[in-house]
Amino acid sequence: PHVLGPSNYFDLRGALTQKVADLQALRTFQSSREARRAADLSVVNAREMVVYVVTAGYLQVLAESARVDSARAQVETAQAIYQQAQDRFSSGFTAKIDRTRSQVELQTQQQRLTAEQADYAKQKIALARLIGLSSAQDLTLTDALPYAPLENLTLIEAVVQASENRPDLKAAQAQVRAAELSRKAAVA
Repeated sequence: PHVLGPSNYFDLRGALTQKVADLQALRTFQSSREARRAADLSVVNAREMVVYVVTAGYLQVLAESARVDSARAQVETAQAIYQQAQDRFSSGFTAKIDRTRSQVELQTQQQRLTAEQADYAKQKIALARLIGLSSAQDLTLTDALPYAPLENLTLIEAVVQASENRPDLKAAQAQVRAAELSRKAAVA
């Protein structure tokens, strides 16, 4: 030093080295980890899709069952109206056209019931195939779903909840992240 007087000084130095190959290996590892996470989320998504499809099939069978019940009630009503028209015609209170009209209505409702029963059988066969049963095996649904109103959930809340919980979106984000890390590994 050019300063007069007693003085001390110290010289401290350090060195840092890093191999580029290690950075590449790190990025490749991170990329493969994200790819595995994406694959795991895809498996979860596939399972949820199976649950969704089976649930939709089950609900279709329940809806068709309700249609069959409604058609049966319509046939019973048409049968009562026809019987009333038949009695009135026999008593001489109405013309034959009224009896014929009620008979046509009864036959129309019977035809509708037959069509609804056939659709119900088709829906049961489709559900049996979905869950892996033989189509020849008879399927009887034991649980009817009671009506339950949805919670007070706004559209915005539903969209946010769906965005946070959908595994297909999470899998896509993980795939994007894996691709980014793969690119960084290649650059390294």
